[in-house]
Amino acid sequence: KTVTGTGIDQTTELEAIRSSMWASLALIVALAASASGFATPRAAFSTTPAARVGHTRTSPMLTATEKTVTVADVAQGFAEKVGDFAEAEMRKQLAMQWAQGDGFWQPPAVELMALDFVFLGGIIGPLSKVDYLNTVGSFEIYKSFPDVTVSVAPFTQDPVDTDRYWSVVRVKGTHTKPQSLGKILPALPASRNKLEPGPQAISVTFDKSNKIKQFTGGYVADKREGNTGGYGAFFAVLKTIGVPIPPPELFTVLSIGGDFLKDTPKSVSHVEDLPGKFKKMGRSFGLRTADAWSANRFKEPTTEPKKA
Repeated sequence: KTVTGTGIDQTTELEAIRSSMWASLALIVALAASASGFATPRAAFSTTPAARVGHTRTSPMLTATEKTVTVADVAQGFAEKVGDFAEAEMRKQLAMQWAQGDGFWQPPAVELMALDFVFLGGIIGPLSKVDYLNTVGSFEIYKSFPDVTVSVAPFTQDPVDTDRYWSVVRVKGTHTKPQSLGKILPALPASRNKLEPGPQAISVTFDKSNKIKQFTGGYVADKREGNTGGYGAFFAVLKTIGVPIPPPELFTVLSIGGDFLKDTPKSVSHVEDLPGKFKKMGRSFGLRTADAWSANRFKEPTTEPKKA
């Protein structure tokens, strides 16, 4: 599998990781062969029919009810583990690239996103791919906080959902340029205030093509840290600038107006623009994605989401 434009040639990456581990395979196969009844580890590589890979010798230590292990079995199992490990390592690097280019703190790495991409935050979301790109693109925080830095912890694979990877990010910056709120509302003047939310938990979930199909973020893991009162993402930005933030329930009501306005940041996508399981979380009123934006600033096609 190869994805171009990501900074990583996935085929090369996978092969490099596999190659670095094949040397260990010979030793493991040899030891397994010995444990399975071969006279010596060297017998695993013998050219005699009995010891050839794929042939079975039963250890005298095995009972009649125990399964005989072949060298081929061990080799296949190890090869599968190498493949899984290689893909997981590649995905961790892709996730790191996304965390440094999620469209919010830095310009988006659009090439990493699946067509049925969905964003979910603590208050905002679900947002479809186009709604997400145009909403965060309306803010361009990397311009209003030009010195913003994003420190990302190494990603780790979810122990249950193995397509999902988690990390914690730390963000710092200074509000030295006007903060855009979209085309309709006026920009907020530079406040010179320092932005430093607490540690924020994020996750990315990959599809079978190693594209990101789900992104979660804005969840502050420790509200005692930072200077934004426990707020993350854009609410942390507003808190830093000095804008009063309504309670989540009131914000949900206030944001409804934007759902009917063109070129206005969205808090939830229309039910018909969300894929599968996210439809039940969408809104049934307001503009659909195709009508919500004058021009898709990232020139990604507006397509119907995949059905569940």
